Amino acid sequence: MRYILLSLVLALSACANTMDKMSGIGQISESTDTFNDARVITLSESWNNRTNDSDFASTMFGARWSSSTPESIVIYLKFNSMAGAGSSYVIFDGIRVNIDGEVRSFDAVGNTSFDSTSTSSSIYTSSRSAVVVPLDYLKKMLSEEDVRIRVLMNDSYDDILFNWDVSGYGQVTAKGRLKELVERI
Repeated sequence: MRYILLSLVLALSACANTMDKMSGIGQISESTDTFNDARVITLSESWNNRTNDSDFASTMFGARWSSSTPESIVIYLKFNSMAGAGSSYVIFDGIRVNIDGEVRSFDAVGNTSFDSTSTSSSIYTSSRSAVVVPLDYLKKMLSEEDVRIRVLMNDSYDDILFNWDVSGYGQVTAKGRLKELVERI
């Protein structure tokens, strides 16, 4: 019975990671900036957990690091929704990071951008923005056990427990993908 259960868990984990690759979620790429020949490492948006390792938050994180600004990293914020299901669009104000009771704030840079797509029966929306975080502080966020992030929006917030590299469904989370990105720097 244990063998069957273990096989099922491994199969579901493989399916989750394959689906992420097919949809472009959590993919790391490396390129060279044509303007200044800087090395650029980019992470497409990845899932975060809300209250436990199986409850996904509404806000996803992506990232971009460049050798032209090596001491900092841009963290992309993305909020997906469906028109008519609560907030269709949000305006990001920034994030607050709580590491073992020590709180730091990072303001959103620039304006929040909005996008939408539609099918015959639904309109899907997304809101995007970014914050700039010192690379050393990101490394601290990735190494600590108890990290909580509050994503601040125009009229609400999204709380994230930044504690797991892999979700309860076997998907590598934004924290796990950001660790991979930092290892490439």
